[in-house]
Order: sequence, then C-alpha cells, then structure tokens
Amino acid sequence: MSIKRMILKTLCAAGAAAMAASNALAQTPPPTDEFYAGPMQITLFAGPNFTGRSVMLNAESTNLTRQNFNDQAVSIRIDRGAWEVCEHSDFRGQCVVLTQSVNNIAQVHPRLNREISSVRPVDASRPGRPGGPGGPGAGQGPRTGAWLFTGNNLTGARFDVTSDMADFSRTNFNDRANSLIVARGETWEFCEHSHFRGRCITVEGDSVANLGTMRLGNELSSARRIDGRYGGGYPGGPGWQRLTVTGGVQGSNATFFPAPQVNGQYIDRCLGTGGRDCDTVAADGVCRAAGFREAAYFSVDQARRYRTWHLGQRTNCTTGRCEALLDVLCIR
Repeated sequence: MSIKRMILKTLCAAGAAAMAASNALAQTPPPTDEFYAGPMQITLFAGPNFTGRSVMLNAESTNLTRQNFNDQAVSIRIDRGAWEVCEHSDFRGQCVVLTQSVNNIAQVHPRLNREISSVRPVDASRPGRPGGPGGPGAGQGPRTGAWLFTGNNLTGARFDVTSDMADFSRTNFNDRANSLIVARGETWEFCEHSHFRGRCITVEGDSVANLGTMRLGNELSSARRIDGRYGGGYPGGPGWQRLTVTGGVQGSNATFFPAPQVNGQYIDRCLGTGGRDCDTVAADGVCRAAGFREAAYFSVDQARRYRTWHLGQRTNCTTGRCEALLDVLCIR
C-alpha cells in the first residue's frame, strides 16, 4: 500500500470516529447544571432532620411572618447556592451564611434554633458579597452601625451592632469577633474589655478583615460610636474640641477630680438627655476630654441636685435627675 493511500485511510477513519462521537453526544445531552445551575433554593423545616412542616424559598424573605414560618426553623436544607439566615427581620441580629444543609440548628447555631426571621441568597464565591472572601461589598455593608463576624474576612456568624454596647456578654457574642465592618460615614471604637476598657481600636467607615493582626481576635467585649452624633463629636473622638475640665489634682500618671467641672458647672452623669450614655461612659468622657485614656474610678452624687452640664451634647441638664459625677480618677 502506498503512503498516500495510507494517509487517506487514516483520515477517513478519524473522520468516522469523530462523527460517531458527535452523534453520541447529540443523543446524550450534558447535565443541565453544567450550563445552568438553576435558581438558588432553600427549604426550612419545623423539625430536626428535615422533618415537619416546611417552606421552600428561591428568593429573599425579609420577614418570614409572611410565609407563616417566623421563628420556626429547626433544620435547613440547602438545595442550591449559599444562603444567609438571620435572627431578626430585615437581616438584623445574629446572621450566618450557610452553604450546606443543617439537620439540627440547635447543635450548630443554638442561638438561631427556632429564631430565624429572615433569609436571603448570597454569592459565596465572589469577593465583596456576604460569606465570600471579600465579605460585604458595595451596598452589602451595614447602612448604620457595624457588623461583627466570627470568621476572618467577614465570614461566619454575624452580629449587628446598632447602638453603644458596654458589655457583649449579654449578647452571646462576647470574645467571638474576628472581623468587622463599619457603616460608611460612621466611626466606632471596639474594645478588649467591657465598658470600653483595655486595648481599643477605632474604625472609620471601613472593615477589618482579621482582628488577630491587632491582637484582638476573639477578644472584643464592647463597642461604641464615637463620631459626631452629639454635634461636637464624642469626648476624645474625631471632631472633638478639647474642653478644659477643672477641679483636678494632678499626679504623675493620673489626675483625680473630686468634683469635675466645665465652665463652672458640674458634669452630669450622662453625656446626653434621655438617660443615654451614662456613668462609666460619661466618666470616661470626662477623662478623655481632659486628655486621659479612661476613668479608673468614679461615683455619682445621688443625694443632692446640681446644675449639671451634658458633656456630650454640651447643653445644660434641664430634665431628669441631673446628678453630678464625683471622685473621677483619670488614668493614661
């Protein structure tokens, strides 16, 4: 057989094989998931191990009351995609991103057992989305306050902080945060110990992907907003104009104020009206306004009434008890 005929025979055989393979592929279409994964889907069950009454969702629900399934989920089946489930409506409170089914929520996320009120699908593979490597991205961070996460890079269970919290132990999130994100335009202080003591960091409209790099991984116990919510800013915080706190006895590393005053007025036990930010917060405010780190000790005179001044709002106390801070010991 000539070389030319051998080449032609080989080409014909290859063509026939290719045609046979093409026919086989035409008769056996590829799995749908290869090209189209279908809608994301989650099913909530009222009993463990995917039993009991259930509700299936393929879109977000801001309030499961509408599905008559609020605070009822005991197990969850993830049929496709990643889902964020939250303790309260509108994705507030403790939240966690799930990529796998959970046959008993009480064993994995006890706080969410029979407590889930909102759910939504999230993209866990793309940076900048809840549960993904980059965490919440544009439009996905908190509108106000801060979100704390148990994992690095804004992953894991989430806890929402919307107001000053002096002690996380009351929230079941004490010493659990490993990353966080703060709402744009706001500045928050996060501290190692309760009542804003110990090592603290200030975060202004940004995120911290790994608190461990700041020696605060699994260490946060309190948080407070320190920007200009009182107009002039929080004592010692951004935008704060230093005040002259008088009546102090200065030591080498501390100053003792038996009855601290500003502009001849005693300082109220609360930074503002309405009983907000009182006692420890206000005493720390006195010390920060005087250039110190915090108050190691203070007392409140509840026996007498004074003409007191709200250090945060910078206004006279005209309503409420108007009780003065005394015996404030400020340390660096």
